[in-house]
Amino acid sequence: YNAILSVTRKEWGHDHIHVAAILEKKGMVLFEQRKYQNAMLSYLASWKIYEHAGDDLEQSRLLYAIGRTLHDREEYSDALSMYQKAIAVREKMVSELLEMSNDTKKKPNALSLTTKSLTIDSIQIWCNICRIHQIMGDLDKALEANEKIVQMASEMVGGGEIASSHTFVRNRMIVLGNLYTEMGRLDDAMEIFTQVARGNSDGEWMITSHARPGMEDIDSNSFAVQAAKRLGKVVGGRLRPHAAAA
Repeated sequence: YNAILSVTRKEWGHDHIHVAAILEKKGMVLFEQRKYQNAMLSYLASWKIYEHAGDDLEQSRLLYAIGRTLHDREEYSDALSMYQKAIAVREKMVSELLEMSNDTKKKPNALSLTTKSLTIDSIQIWCNICRIHQIMGDLDKALEANEKIVQMASEMVGGGEIASSHTFVRNRMIVLGNLYTEMGRLDDAMEIFTQVARGNSDGEWMITSHARPGMEDIDSNSFAVQAAKRLGKVVGGRLRPHAAAA
């Protein structure tokens, strides 16, 4: 990458987007090698070029990459700041795309696919934000982030019954139960884990079972087992409040 960078800079200049793309790829390799400081320098240099070029999509990608690098370096406050900047850029882009979709001259299918792609990436970033808040002990903000994730995912897959039985949403419900457990809201945690384990609920945010006979899948059974195990731990904790944590 260093040799390619040298040639590209001579041919196109130091601020060309080709240089930014190579720097980003170099950063990815360095990140995989866990050379986080060097990866950070490559990502930052790439981001500055894209920022100057006004490329929002690439800026958001680089902001996320920088945040992820800081995350792995356990520099959580700085990582959170970068994730939030990446989210802000993506939300701006989604807003602009939604405005464009009202223009009949545009291709609605292409715009819809682009919007969904941005939303999926945003959900990934929100998952990391939720995790950082949890690690830092800010459980209220972690809870807010998880609710945001469930809302976005539910809207993306169509809402209603489809969303409530979606594998990803079920997974986030288990995260919700874990957060409730950490917050000491054991009754709420028990309710969530029980509902996931049973596969049905009558609440707006809960898991409902709509599978026809014989259509139960491995994922559903797996989530039920996970939920049942967590429920057992919560129940055990309530019965033995002074027992050491597992």
